[in-house]
Formats: sequence, structure tokens, C-alpha cells
Amino acid sequence: MGEIRALEECLNIRGDIEKTSDAPDYRGFFLAVSSVKKYTIYMKGNFVSTYSRGSTMTWILVVAVLVIVLFYTAINPMGRTAESRDAKRTADINAILGAVEKRISDNGGVFSGANVGNGKTCPTLPNVPLMITTDGFVTPRSVGLDCLVTGYIRSLPFDPVSGSGVNTGYKIYQGLDGKIRVIAEALEPDIPRTKPLEAIE
Repeated sequence: MGEIRALEECLNIRGDIEKTSDAPDYRGFFLAVSSVKKYTIYMKGNFVSTYSRGSTMTWILVVAVLVIVLFYTAINPMGRTAESRDAKRTADINAILGAVEKRISDNGGVFSGANVGNGKTCPTLPNVPLMITTDGFVTPRSVGLDCLVTGYIRSLPFDPVSGSGVNTGYKIYQGLDGKIRVIAEALEPDIPRTKPLEAIE
């Protein structure tokens, strides 16, 4: 409404100009100039107001982004704890795979056979994923890899959540392609991971 009034005042000077003689009358000119100035000042004020509102919205968005970042890095300890567990799992399965590869390298290219370092016998690697155990037994669901301890790895690591008893929580197998894989199947609901972690030869 302010803009309309300013324009009307600027353009509609007919009622304010009263000529009483043939002499030049500049009152209409000065009135128009005054009206234009008022309209210009109004528009500048309106622009500043709009600019201020835009700046406020920008700062609100910046603060919102910072709050989200802080939530996931500092205020969300569950997510950070889950990430640290996944980091341990990655280190564990790579350590197991490294020990298996070293055993194969030292034993003429095969994994199975006696380990003279600790007097235990390494089994044949399964061709389907089986749970790695520390008891040295081979069952339809598990394979004991305690033969690796001391000679190739200090101790068999355990999954921080699913590992318990003699079950490490990690699985191992050698696929048809000949590649050895060590798998950490445990998932973390607090981080966006839907597939198991895997270390491949």
C-alpha cells in the first residue's frame, strides 16, 4: 500500500497545482520532485527491510547446519561408538587374513598341515563361510584356527559385540575363485551400513 500511495503522490499533482496567471508556475515541478524523493526513500527502506529478512534466514540455515554437524560428531556418542567398533572389526579381519596368508606362504602355498611353531595342525580352509573358533575343532558350522596363534598372530581377535566363548564372531572361507575371505557379519544400527565387512586376499 505504501508504494501505491507514494506513486499516486508522485504522479497525481493535478489537484495541488493551481495556476492563477500565465506566468510560469514551478510549484508542480517542486511537488513532483518532493514526491519522487519520498517514494525513493520508501523504496530504499523497503529494500533494507527485505535484505535484513534475507540475512536473518541465511544465518538461521547456517546455525541449523552447525547444530546437525555437532549432533553427529559430539552429541551422538552412539554413532561414534559404533564407528569405533567397525574400525576394530576391520583391523581384526585384516589381521586374521594376514596371518592366514603368511601361513600359506611359509607352508609351500597351502594352509593345512602341522604348525611346528606351536605343535598344532591347521585345517583345510572351508569353501563356505564358517565361524572362526579358538578351540582347534572343525565342525559343520565352525573351523578352529588356533594353529595360527604365536607363530602368525598373537591371539585370535573377537568381534566387540558378537564374539564370545570360543567363537570369534568372524567367518572365513576360500571361494571357487581361490580367494580367501574373512568376514565380519555383525551390523551396527547406528551407522548406515547394510553389508558385512570383508577382507579379501
